[in-house]
Amino acid sequence: GAFVQGCDSTAPTIGRNKFRAYMYDVYCNNSEVQFGERPWGSPGNWYASQNSFGVTNTTTATHIYAPSGYVYAYANFWGQGSTPPLQYCGPDVTGNVLTGGNISTDPVPLTGDPKGGSATLSKDLAATSQVPPSGIRQTVLQHLASAANGSAQTAIAGYLSAGGGQAASVEDLGFLYRSIKRIGAQSLVADILAACVARQDLRSKLLAADILKWEGDPGSALSLLNGYSFLGSNELLRDALMRKAILYPLAFQGGYASGVAVVDSLRSLVAFDTTLGRFIERYPRLFSGLTAPGSAHIPKAARNTYADLLLLTDLEVWPNYPNPFRDVTSFTFKLDSDMHVRLAVYDAMGREVAVVTDADYARGVHSAALQSLGLPSGLYFYRLTTDRGVVQRKMLLMR
Repeated sequence: GAFVQGCDSTAPTIGRNKFRAYMYDVYCNNSEVQFGERPWGSPGNWYASQNSFGVTNTTTATHIYAPSGYVYAYANFWGQGSTPPLQYCGPDVTGNVLTGGNISTDPVPLTGDPKGGSATLSKDLAATSQVPPSGIRQTVLQHLASAANGSAQTAIAGYLSAGGGQAASVEDLGFLYRSIKRIGAQSLVADILAACVARQDLRSKLLAADILKWEGDPGSALSLLNGYSFLGSNELLRDALMRKAILYPLAFQGGYASGVAVVDSLRSLVAFDTTLGRFIERYPRLFSGLTAPGSAHIPKAARNTYADLLLLTDLEVWPNYPNPFRDVTSFTFKLDSDMHVRLAVYDAMGREVAVVTDADYARGVHSAALQSLGLPSGLYFYRLTTDRGVVQRKMLLMR
């Protein structure tokens, strides 16, 4: 079975439950337990969690034991001890347990710990009336709780127009998009997409692709993902390939063949991931029968409402990712017109050691990758040259 607590797939629900046990707060066997939301392999609405886990056995205790199950526990407090307040100790987990965003103080006031050998599950009802998120989340949640949809829309619009999308977390942007859809503020979808595209982190590009797909524009979603290199991170690459495999059959006539090629690339990254392994196994049954209208290899671009958001009106060069790097790093640049691009790498002495690309590029977003084979560790510079001028930055290779 599955146990889900505090998931905000429809509306935010505050968690703040208290778990107390002698040895195991949660023992999970052949099941899935989810505390808070975790969409697409990354933490989502952490604030719908905020539970308190505590064990009284300070020598051999484990907060969560999941030898063959799966537990997703984000934004929780972890403590040990026999008397309140419990001492924060960080998560002590065994097995398939994913944690993050740990809380350093107990959000659920402790009114009495169990004695050795017994356990309790309780709910602090008073705490549930407190909305823990700060900033835009708190504001929007308060408006939604009061059914003030117009006020929520005004708050989101003001936040985005003031540049809040650049400082927000990707999870916050996802929350804002879900809130926009909930209150029917369709005009703000373009603002969320614009914020995602303007940011320099790759995770926001995955969110933008998701939004484009949900808005019925898989062609633009696919074009967006194909414009960036995710080679610098296996996790990002996995998540990007997953999306591409789903998008190809939806966006192109005959796209299933391209999707199969993507799945072959994905297979090598998820050899030990049973969940994605099942997706790969079932991919032919799920997607082989899908057909998209139109000619072969022509995206369904007739309704590309948001296509212009994917292009810039100026030249921009992003810092390479990752940096520092060990094996591979990628360079991303955006062009507002067709032009020739040369990207070369130089060592600390100013000697050219590699040419990443030297070719003509069309308007749009492009990426190129550098394999560090043969290069020693140290400081390097990369220089991107176009007819607009030269952009130079430094990077660090660490083996």
